[in-house]
Amino acid sequence: MSTTDSQGEGWPELVRATKTIVVVDVVESVRLMQANEADVIDRWRRFVHEVRSQVLPAHQGRMVKSLGDGMLLEFDEVLSAVKATFELQRRLPLINQGKSASQALLLRIGAHVGAVSIDRYDVYGSGVNLAARFAASAEPGTFVVSAEIRDALVHELDARVEDLGEKYFKHLDAPRQCFALSSSANDAAMPAFEPPPDTRSVILVLPFTTLTPGSHGALFGDLIADEITRALSRCAAWRVISQLSAAALRGRRVDLQGLRTMFDARYVISGKCFMRGSTVLISLELTDVHTGSLMWADSMEIEQAQILSDANPVGNKVAQDVARVLFANAVEQSRGLGLDAVDSHVLLFSAIALMHHSTAQDFQRSHACLEKLLYRHPRSPDVLAWQAKWHVMSLVQAWTTAPDIEVRLAHQRTQSALRLYPSHPLALSIDGLVAALIDKDLERAEQRYTEALAANSSEPLAWLFMSALYAYRDQGAAAVDAARQAIKLSPLDPMRYFFETFSAHAMLSANQLAESVSTAELSLRLNRRHMPTYRTLAIAQLLQGDVDAAKLSVQGLLAIDPRYSVDAFERNYPGRGTAFANRCAQALRQAGLPQR
Repeated sequence: MSTTDSQGEGWPELVRATKTIVVVDVVESVRLMQANEADVIDRWRRFVHEVRSQVLPAHQGRMVKSLGDGMLLEFDEVLSAVKATFELQRRLPLINQGKSASQALLLRIGAHVGAVSIDRYDVYGSGVNLAARFAASAEPGTFVVSAEIRDALVHELDARVEDLGEKYFKHLDAPRQCFALSSSANDAAMPAFEPPPDTRSVILVLPFTTLTPGSHGALFGDLIADEITRALSRCAAWRVISQLSAAALRGRRVDLQGLRTMFDARYVISGKCFMRGSTVLISLELTDVHTGSLMWADSMEIEQAQILSDANPVGNKVAQDVARVLFANAVEQSRGLGLDAVDSHVLLFSAIALMHHSTAQDFQRSHACLEKLLYRHPRSPDVLAWQAKWHVMSLVQAWTTAPDIEVRLAHQRTQSALRLYPSHPLALSIDGLVAALIDKDLERAEQRYTEALAANSSEPLAWLFMSALYAYRDQGAAAVDAARQAIKLSPLDPMRYFFETFSAHAMLSANQLAESVSTAELSLRLNRRHMPTYRTLAIAQLLQGDVDAAKLSVQGLLAIDPRYSVDAFERNYPGRGTAFANRCAQALRQAGLPQR
């Protein structure tokens, strides 16, 4: 069929046909381009030329379009498409010859067969979108296809087929069965793939300058820098250079470019100390190494005795201030620019901050940031773990219309992270949360938290989630101790309300009712939309005898989730059946929460 536009110029003919669509995507193209744009462009152009001039003619395929980091291919037959894809994978090592694993071009490839609309310039339809989704879900160097592709092949004769199970894709209501294809020749030719660079930014705390003569002042400067480094290192959102490494810079003048080259640092904290009697005067600055801009500055006075004590407050205060500045800056950047233009570490900061904002719009924005990150870094355990936490929070906040999908994705993300890095503390902690809140499997949750703390005894979320586990088991004193340890370890500003609500829950389980009420109220001042906080507050108020206040808290809870009920609590609470859970259910009933 032929149509004309308003100018009378003929439009290309559009036909409907069954085709096999193959989408090819370069893994981490943004990182590769940033490292050496000219080299990547040269290698990719040579590879595309080989595909266009040699591979596709031999397999009766058409290159619909070539992008700067991908290709869209079309074939009449499934087997031709599969053979051509294996040929692409076999040729790729020659393009990577002489390059390190971190510089190698690797491909994610997806394919689907179905009815599409075609003209001489492009191909249209849901089949194209499905092929792109399969490509985006593939691990680096792998070829993922639909069940329709699999059904057209003979296992071991045409390809080796591995069932990857069902996967949920954005904007699709039902999961799709996915399969990985490989050939024996292709397996041997695939280049090794080393873990991608950490998506987190690097923070360097420089040795402090002492403005008072003598070694006494230098000692306090070192203690303060050490404490700031330790406090910052407890946050999973970034990496911190150790003070042993930073000490090599003592007495040296190194410009920002030098710090970027030596440590891959993105942010630098520098400080000066001045001794005045028993007081230490401290001035601090946070600088963005890439732009040279000053992001934050502060000064404080502290007694020498406090610096020498276990209760030294400097580290946590500085870490909280730095977190607040970095997260707020990241949110501003992600809103002001398209997500494609935002650096990966800024996207991660923005995703964590927005996840813990009180509006559904910001929560969804967080998901968009995480999706973009996962597309760039499909093997990042940090991104996968935060995505799993997002899905858990979507369930807890009742912000989802498809809870089964959230459950499936929460499991899928933590399992993917732990397949890549079995001892990753954050992924272990989130997997434990999934086990407790979703599966009600407290034994597996405890095992995950224990493994996380074995890998990093200062992992705040492991301690925090362990506090809830103790509360579920009616072990109030242990719950309070674990919650206190979590808060002591964490300077993560956007999640402060989250820590406070877990702490209020722990205090409730220990029958520390006044403390539970005040802590829950503090949490609500930071985030008015967190439903579990209202629940804890209502129970504590009722058990204190303040029935009117408890009823108001229940109304706040129902304003967030009108469907919530005592039955829902008893059904979903991980500690169901314990004396503590029964007390909570009775209190909610008396505070006016509907039974059903």
